[in-house]
Amino acid sequence: MVNFWAPWCAPCRREIPALIQVQEEYRSRGVAILGIAFDNEPQVRRFADEYNINYPLFLSSNRAAMYNAALGNPSGSLPFTALLDRELRIIYRHNGELTLDELRAQLEQHL
Repeated sequence: MVNFWAPWCAPCRREIPALIQVQEEYRSRGVAILGIAFDNEPQVRRFADEYNINYPLFLSSNRAAMYNAALGNPSGSLPFTALLDRELRIIYRHNGELTLDELRAQLEQHL
């Protein structure tokens, strides 16, 4: 799962606890989350420490538009989540905040 987010994005801030929970619950089933952050390193580190994020985070740097477009989000809206299968095919995309129940439902449907 790839999640585009930013510390200053209110829906992203609400969604992060659900992503943390999903990583905890589904790690043993092979699910991995990758967070791609839109902000500078100090802000992202501070946020990650505050929320105890348990999955890897990367800074989007100047490639944000390319990453978003490659995963089906040419508008660049945040948050944006793409679920990829084991062959790295995109099997689900979502613009906007996802709840824990929505994340679980998508994972159960595709695992």
